[in-house]
Amino acid sequence: MPNICSYCGSANRLFCRYAKHLRLYHERLPNFSVTCNTDKCKDTFTTVKCYVRHVNKKHKTAVIDELPISSAESDTHRIFDNAEVDSEDCDDMPTTVSVEQSVNEFGKHVACCILKLREKRILPASVVQDVIDEMNFMVLHVHETYRSVFNSILQQHNISPLGVGLSDIMLCDTSVYTSVFDGIDTDYKLKNTISNIFLLAKPRENILGRQTNGKPAGFHYISVGDVLKVMLSNCDVLQHILSMSKPNMTSCHDCITSFADGSIFSCNSVFSKYPNAICLHFYIDEFEICNPIGSKRGKHKVLGAYYLVGNMANKYCYIAHN
Repeated sequence: MPNICSYCGSANRLFCRYAKHLRLYHERLPNFSVTCNTDKCKDTFTTVKCYVRHVNKKHKTAVIDELPISSAESDTHRIFDNAEVDSEDCDDMPTTVSVEQSVNEFGKHVACCILKLREKRILPASVVQDVIDEMNFMVLHVHETYRSVFNSILQQHNISPLGVGLSDIMLCDTSVYTSVFDGIDTDYKLKNTISNIFLLAKPRENILGRQTNGKPAGFHYISVGDVLKVMLSNCDVLQHILSMSKPNMTSCHDCITSFADGSIFSCNSVFSKYPNAICLHFYIDEFEICNPIGSKRGKHKVLGAYYLVGNMANKYCYIAHN
């Protein structure tokens, strides 16, 4: 039974090829997850490594039946590193990639990694720039190593560099991938690069007046419309919302499980006529960012407005961390 990728629809007969495909092309996507369908299992994982470890532990027999004899190993890394596959199993993998495409894909991966460090791991800008410098140094070091090896092989076999197609790239003093780091070596360039690569909802500033010292007084906000555009640009989210007959789809005759079960929603003419209309739940909360027992308590409060999209199923409206 082939393994069908839920992101692009490609089919892979071998599990090792399916795992490689997920790791190379989809694992770095935001909110990545993969569901195990072996032996009717429905466990979900957020990394390919955990998924492979699960399959190797729970469904080892089923996977070994799909793999060639040389790759039927218990070690998880053998599944990743296995290259004993037929050419027919590689139809979904790109055969020829230009240098420009490779550089662009590398730039997207680097930008995604840096964005995750900034927003998910909450690293300061100074630390992020140190990480970028170290990544650039690693790329230069790897290029220098490959150039030395490539040059020595040419000399051993008395081959002229002019007759080799990639000699201008391999023998260059700098790697072609260093151009990626030129666009993110400062915080200003990094923000512009991320904005160009990814679809972002940027904050806006609304000036209400001037303070006594002449500084502008106002507030910042992120447009709800911009956030919905980014959200609905994801085809999976859009299909999920359109597939819902009514928000949350958890209606029960004996109890109220969502706002959709109430009489106000049921009698609303707009939602009755347009059942797939976007439903937004707004919440307002005040909080302090200073010491709650300090002398400045009660003086510097921040008003935050939050909202949820009611068209999403309940399981997508919360997250739990252990």
